[in-house]
Formats: sequence, structure tokens, C-alpha cells
Amino acid sequence: MKNQFSVELIDSKYHILYQGASGNTLSMPGMMRESLSEMAKETLAGMETEREVSHPKFGYGFLVMGIPIFDAEVVEGAMILVMPIAAIEETVSILKVQLILITAILLFVSLFVSYKLSKNLAHPILAISRQAESYAQGKYDVRNNAVHEDELGILADRMNHMGVALAENEKLQKELIANVSHELRTPLTLI
Repeated sequence: MKNQFSVELIDSKYHILYQGASGNTLSMPGMMRESLSEMAKETLAGMETEREVSHPKFGYGFLVMGIPIFDAEVVEGAMILVMPIAAIEETVSILKVQLILITAILLFVSLFVSYKLSKNLAHPILAISRQAESYAQGKYDVRNNAVHEDELGILADRMNHMGVALAENEKLQKELIANVSHELRTPLTLI
């Protein structure tokens, strides 16, 4: 029942020109023919039709589609496709499972990539922040060894230059205080 699929081609006088099926049956169950004759009439009138039909005895659901065949805007026949709804539902079920799996995989990959990107972006910023805190505490020997060729690399390089300049200024300040202190001591000792 799962893999049944049938196709019928009929002419404008309701004669079956071709009948083919995959699965166990060759054509539409006879008990359902009567309920489909109205659909065939609508299709031969030029309208595409689609209906769900149930087998009167077993209750199986079928999707029946009618497609008119035109020749110079005149309906010459129709193609009637019959497929079990169970097969359609099975396909939908498989697609849902695949969609859930693909979504989970893509979510995992996107989380991993965003974690790596944020880590690569945040790590240099945190290193520069720690370097600035060290400078605020008077520790001018801290250097950032980041090797980036973007704005963060430029900022780290300038922070390193600032540390060198602050260390040099501190050295000069200490020398100045030592010299001033020495110069003040010399006259005082003479006095």
C-alpha cells in the first residue's frame, strides 16, 4: 500500500488511453471509480483538480490529482494521478526529521563559529585592558605581544609605545628628584 502510485491518461470521451502504476496494483480500485468520475468530468472541462479520497472498504486515504491536457486551447484529455496519503505523510515525516537534524547541526556549527570568533575578538581586547590597568598601577614593564595587523594590533602596538614612554618618564622623574635632592643637600651641608 505504501508505494502505490498510479497514472491514467484518458481522452475527451472518458476512454482510458494509458494505465500504469508502481506498487502492487495496476489501477485505481474499482470501488473508488464512481467517486472519481465527477473529478474526471471537471478535469476534462479544463480545470486542474485535487482531492483527498478514501477507499470505501478499507479507509485508505488517497490524493487524486487531475491535470487537463490541452491542444490549441482545446481539452483533448486528462491525466489522473493517484498516490496514497500515507506515502506523502511518510515523506513529510522523513523531511521533518531531516530538518530537525540539519537545524541542530547548523545551530551547533554556528555556536562553535561564533564562540571562536568572539574569543578571537575578545582576547586581544582583554589583553589591552589588562595592560592599561597595569599602567594605571605604575607597572610600566607590561607589554602586549599580540601580532595582529588590524586595528587591535595597532592599538596594542601604541599601548606598548606608551608603556615605554611612561617608563622613560618615570626614570627621568626619579633622576630629577635625585638631582634636586642632591643639589639641595650640598648647600645645606656647607651651611
